[in-house]
Amino acid sequence: MKILFTLFLCFMFLVVTAQWNNNPAINNLVAKTNGDDQLASAITDGAGGTILFFSRNDDDVFMQKVSATGTLPWSPGNNPTMVCQEINYQGNIVAIPDGTGGAFVAWEDYRHMDVYGEIYMQHISATGAALWEANGRRITISATVDDYFPAVCTDGAGGVIVSWIRDNDLDDIQAFAQRINSTGTTLWATNGVQVCTAPGFRGGNNIVSDGSNGCILFFLDTRNDPNGSDYAYIDSNDITNGDIYAQRISASGSRLWTNNGVAVCTATGNQESFTTGTAIPDGNGGAIFAFDDARNDVPDVDGNPTNYDLYVQKLNSNGVAQWAQNGVPLSNAGGNQYINGVSTDGSGGIAVVFVSNLNNTMYTQRISSAGNPSWAINGLAVSLPGQDSYEAKITEDGSGNFIIAYVDEQTPQLLAQKMNAGGTFLWGAGGVTITNSGNRPGYIQMVSAGSGNAILTWSHGFSFSKLDIYAAKILSNGVLDGSSAASSFVTIANGNWNSPSTWLGGIIPSSDAIVTVKHNVTVTANTTCKSLKVETVSGNVTVKAGVQLTVTN
Repeated sequence: MKILFTLFLCFMFLVVTAQWNNNPAINNLVAKTNGDDQLASAITDGAGGTILFFSRNDDDVFMQKVSATGTLPWSPGNNPTMVCQEINYQGNIVAIPDGTGGAFVAWEDYRHMDVYGEIYMQHISATGAALWEANGRRITISATVDDYFPAVCTDGAGGVIVSWIRDNDLDDIQAFAQRINSTGTTLWATNGVQVCTAPGFRGGNNIVSDGSNGCILFFLDTRNDPNGSDYAYIDSNDITNGDIYAQRISASGSRLWTNNGVAVCTATGNQESFTTGTAIPDGNGGAIFAFDDARNDVPDVDGNPTNYDLYVQKLNSNGVAQWAQNGVPLSNAGGNQYINGVSTDGSGGIAVVFVSNLNNTMYTQRISSAGNPSWAINGLAVSLPGQDSYEAKITEDGSGNFIIAYVDEQTPQLLAQKMNAGGTFLWGAGGVTITNSGNRPGYIQMVSAGSGNAILTWSHGFSFSKLDIYAAKILSNGVLDGSSAASSFVTIANGNWNSPSTWLGGIIPSSDAIVTVKHNVTVTANTTCKSLKVETVSGNVTVKAGVQLTVTN
């Protein structure tokens, strides 16, 4: 009983004071709900840490904060805090910092009807408290239309602007936006301001701050499509000439540019903007937008694209295009390229990470403030030949360098690479390993953590039907933050604690080991370790009679 009681106290101590673990086979478990935890959004907490938002089994909304030192100050014990617990689906979660250490978070919510969604939001304080009503504040009230696909940006005055798509499920799909102050009061028209009233439909949803308490929105537009007003045609996603338009909304909710928006790209074929997060502010009241483009596409016999390229365009605060008409190419190499992530370059330009379907290679390209490619034509390959890259993020590190995180599905593992403004890789060929636990990482997120560091978060588990959320901190020199990797150990099979086959790497833990048990392990000889964590679902430690297991920390 004395040993068990001592171990219990040790577990409690470890949970409260957990710090970064730099063993890529272990990392930091930061959220566990015994469900499918799909990481949706990660933002900076303004102090070198990160705030995470995610759903469980496409239902309910959770959050977790990871501090700069790897602790969990809001909800110790890997047990995340509930943001919303309601019936039916809650998902498509997006968040931004509130500027005071907290967050604004928005999601689509089907608690009222399972076929018509509404937009809900919550304001989270720096201490993790919900500042609005329990389970979120309802932003849209419209029982006969489907409001979904939210995106958010700051209003620059302590509040937030949210945009979304409204679908009446009959004959119309449009984009709307609403401004909300820090106390949750909506400042524009009831149910929001319609972004564009031209014939046709709006899709996609990208929003950035205009620096003057308003916003700039980019959207897919079908006004020039042959069947652009045919709802069934749009609903089938069979668009043949979708264009990109943009609109700026003032602080008071007025459309500032041409009433139905300014053209960003009206080139032949489809331009896509279904993915949020491919727009950034330019730092001078304008914005830069990256998009997939089929102007050079030759569809296959089934009508599928075979040559999607990538383009970018910059608009100034008056909505005037600053670069070539219909945008400048990021990559017009053969095959399909798809954007994975974008970042400011810190100098009025944009950096983008994208994947080619020809070889599943991850590439990156930077476009300067003048609209010129800064690196190799069609981008620099980040991943190595033979790697199967399928997901990536990019962030500027605050020092003019860029950190790129990407997943190699072959291994599987999550890797990171740093490059300077000139396009030179700084962390060696293929970068450094963030996690290689043997479980497939996904839903990756990354935030700059100051001083050239970054925090990476992701979902992974033994299968994609049971996901937990993990985190790691990569330092500016490409080393994982934390205790000595040599002293961190994790089980890979059921077995005897004192057998090499039980442990990753085939080495029995030493007395200074940081141990994580994910399997059924039996201790048959006197054993000492520095710390011990037993995963509650899959792990168990049995100490034989007459044998002592000592945990020193």
